[in-house]
Amino acid sequence: MDGSARTQPVLTELLAEAGFASLSAFCRTAKIGRRTARHLQEGNLAAIRLETLRRIAVAFGVDVADLIERFEPAVPLAAPATTDWQLEYERLRAQFNELETHLREAWDLAFFRRVELLLLQLPTLRKAADQNPDLSAQTVLDLMLPFEEFVHDVGFETLGTPGEQVPFDPTLHQGAGLSPGEPAKIKTVGYRYRGQLLARARVNAVG
Repeated sequence: MDGSARTQPVLTELLAEAGFASLSAFCRTAKIGRRTARHLQEGNLAAIRLETLRRIAVAFGVDVADLIERFEPAVPLAAPATTDWQLEYERLRAQFNELETHLREAWDLAFFRRVELLLLQLPTLRKAADQNPDLSAQTVLDLMLPFEEFVHDVGFETLGTPGEQVPFDPTLHQGAGLSPGEPAKIKTVGYRYRGQLLARARVNAVG
């Protein structure tokens, strides 16, 4: 079986997933010629320029790395390991991994700095609570303030406050047997992150 026959299922799947009725329709959208289309049919990605590969990936709705990985298992590439797109792929992957590590470390350190007081005092507070069950809850709440400020600063937004009466909105609230607009009381708050709903506020019927 030649390379073209082996890669046809991969190409067919990509075309279907992206909603293209034919390879010709895809070529018009991606603005690629017959020669590039033939390389694509053969799975010969090493013969396609990196910029063209990027354009093809965008048209398919995937990134270049995903595009390469979809074809590579089907067709062992005979091109030298020093082709432009392979070098760029490896460089971008290494750069992304390094950036991801730095971002995670920066987030972890920022989180620690904002809740440092809580983390330092929590073991002592737990020990004190074991020895004194009547320990004021206000002491615990005061220690939580830096954490609450951090959550707010990075873009998390609470939906409502406990005990607040609101018109029931099924897009923001979770409650059984309630109709839109019906008075409801917030039981637990919900959360949004930069406009994206993460958790709806839980509510009960009023009355």
